[in-house]
Amino acid sequence: MSNETDLLKACIDAVQGQFDDLAEQFKETMGNEIHSKEGTLKSCMCKEKISDTRYFVGIDGDELKRKSKNHTDYSYWYWKGRKEVRPKRKKALHWVEDEKDVFAKKAKATSGDPFVERAIQKFK
Repeated sequence: MSNETDLLKACIDAVQGQFDDLAEQFKETMGNEIHSKEGTLKSCMCKEKISDTRYFVGIDGDELKRKSKNHTDYSYWYWKGRKEVRPKRKKALHWVEDEKDVFAKKAKATSGDPFVERAIQKFK
């Protein structure tokens, strides 16, 4: 190893705990910006170390599929919104709301929740 490599490694080692703390703080900030009623999306927040200086902070899609009622990673549609939904093979859509069955010919479009953008603004 060269002296430059040794110096870079020493610097990264010196601040590694701070990288981890910042990633954890951002995970908490982003989780607090999720305003869903159920809490499933927030419970699927994760922090994953990619390299010494890089972390992934976001939604664990596989965990969300396991925990959600319809076994779907719906995080993208929660964040970006969706267009109007109509049934494909049936006459009506079906879901449960407030412990009651709901049937409808269509579901309105949603605007989404920019929780990622709010978290970034609060974290700056």
